Amino acid sequence: MKSKQEVQQITKFKKILPPVEKFGRWGKYALTRSYDDLPKTKRAIEQFFTLGSKKGTEFAEMAKRNYASQLSHFFHFCHKEYTKITIEDVEDFWKRHVAYRRQNNLSQEYDNQIAVTLVSFFKFLVRTQKIKRSPVGIMSITKLPEDNIRQKIHRQVMSREDVSKFLSTMVNPRDLALFTVMFYHGARISEVANLKVNDVNLNKNFITFRESKGGKTRVNPMLPIVSNRLRTWLKIRQAANIKPDYKDFVFTTKFGKRLDTNDIRDIFHKHLSKSGIQNSISGETISKYKRRTLTPHSARHTAITFMLQDGISMEQIADFVGHGNVNTTKRYADMLRITRSNYFEKFKGY
Repeated sequence: MKSKQEVQQITKFKKILPPVEKFGRWGKYALTRSYDDLPKTKRAIEQFFTLGSKKGTEFAEMAKRNYASQLSHFFHFCHKEYTKITIEDVEDFWKRHVAYRRQNNLSQEYDNQIAVTLVSFFKFLVRTQKIKRSPVGIMSITKLPEDNIRQKIHRQVMSREDVSKFLSTMVNPRDLALFTVMFYHGARISEVANLKVNDVNLNKNFITFRESKGGKTRVNPMLPIVSNRLRTWLKIRQAANIKPDYKDFVFTTKFGKRLDTNDIRDIFHKHLSKSGIQNSISGETISKYKRRTLTPHSARHTAITFMLQDGISMEQIADFVGHGNVNTTKRYADMLRITRSNYFEKFKGY
């Protein structure tokens, strides 16, 4: 039973939530950027997107979108320039946000995302001497238990049979090449959306992912199945009427534009529906609260899982898929109850 004070906070918070607008033809919704009428704040956020990463480089498109949504949420509530934000503003926002999150059964991970965004943004303002002191201070960022993270990964892993069924639905050579790259290289959705023709070396069988998370670049060898499917698509693409702004991108639409991340999600769910893959794990139907939630990122989780099962070392996988820390890869091994000693079972000695 919620207290009267909690109910009042939730009601007030609902009233100050930013309006929403239809987001393109996919019918998704996004917060309007409530900081657009705060010129100083808008300029500072744009600079944050360009220089705000740990290495002082530009954030990836997906990160920008998430930060824009969360900062919009915050500045709509405060409705004042960043130079006038006080500790009291932040505390008031946080209390109402937490009350709203609890009432709507949003995960604690959502709290963490907003907290990280606010801490990062105001740290950037201090670092670039736009403000003297951050009003955010140390926010309560609760690290999710490793078991929760492993369960979340497990719910997004597809079986080998699922992947085969999924790829077999594809008649379009572009779609087949796109998802073959994702499933065989554990590529992120932003990496394939930004893949350029010069990044695919079909003579030497190498593929380069340049705009990876954290601004890293990695070069991977390609299996014949990947290079063959890319070669087939690139031949067809040569005859297509591609608009000048998008001529460098590997994956394009029939209208001559680049396939963006929303297009790829759309295509993924279309083929998932055609393949008839069920929301089950190991053949057992599970509740709607724990059902398998398959997304394009499932390709990455699936690739890493089966690389581990096939005996490739965690260090090699971390390098291949672009994990900045091998402990990220270790989560998959822990999920499969694989330890480093398993990798040396085939070694018989001298």
